[in-house]
Amino acid sequence: VIDLEVRNADKAIEALVNDTSIAEAEGKVNMNRTGEYIFVIDRSGSMLGTRIETAKESLVFFIKSLPPNSYFNIVSFGSSFEALFEQSKPNSDEVIEEVLNYIPTIEADMGGTELLPPLSWILDKQVKNKNHTIFVLSDGAVFNTLEVLKLISSSKESRFFSLGIGDGCSESLIRGIALHGRGRCEFVLDEASVVEKVIYLLESSLRPAILIKDFEVDKSVVECIYPNPLSKTCLVENDKLAFTILFKENAIEKGKKTEVKVSMVRLGKEEEGFKQIIEVDTSQAQINPILHRIMVKKIIDDLNTFTINEDENLLVKFG
Repeated sequence: VIDLEVRNADKAIEALVNDTSIAEAEGKVNMNRTGEYIFVIDRSGSMLGTRIETAKESLVFFIKSLPPNSYFNIVSFGSSFEALFEQSKPNSDEVIEEVLNYIPTIEADMGGTELLPPLSWILDKQVKNKNHTIFVLSDGAVFNTLEVLKLISSSKESRFFSLGIGDGCSESLIRGIALHGRGRCEFVLDEASVVEKVIYLLESSLRPAILIKDFEVDKSVVECIYPNPLSKTCLVENDKLAFTILFKENAIEKGKKTEVKVSMVRLGKEEEGFKQIIEVDTSQAQINPILHRIMVKKIIDDLNTFTINEDENLLVKFG
């Protein structure tokens, strides 16, 4: 288990209630960081009613709490998509006022749910030499989830965060966006929980992030590790990592030890790398068929739900 610092959102909540900047109140975030923030809001017919109101409330909180000297834009999508600005604008007082007057006019009036075209457009329009952060607010599933996640995974210059709105939204899409986009996700069922969710997502986007680049084990003794360490592609200060190791039968010998080596770098600063070495005593392993079945079922579920580069051999092996 790798422990990193636990966050404290109390100051951020107080700031939001007092209509000040979340980032300004939370001393641990990097306030010298400028970047581009794109808010992608689902305006399909299924968002009608309280869901679109929750999305609009979330947008207000996000916009009011952007760090200084950043750029931002709002992109609405349904069967088609439209951007508020042709190019992202700086978050000056004038622009913020314009956007806050625009948000109440947003309606769930854009038909179906086509997420791939707006994301492709956004990635082509990014402001150069800026950190790029994209927030997706949606309640629905898309028919081409795999293609959406592949596009997100291929964008190494951006981080994606997602907010699932309403009961029954697509967990595979919302979680997949965050997983493959090196970000975080949250789910809101009603307007009462919006504040804390927005704080968590925005705060996470402002913190330095760590990427897991490599995970080395002795394959002569280790069958597999769950979850796949490389699926945890991005970590921030408050994260905790916990992995379950499935050993080969011949490896469980009294007193035998093996090493797990985790190589990590800072996002955007590949030269700042380090390695964590964890020593594991195989004699502590449990031979328990029930635990093994639970682990294997989770591996299969995750492969079916979140894998974009399908490992057919692994599916066959554990299936």
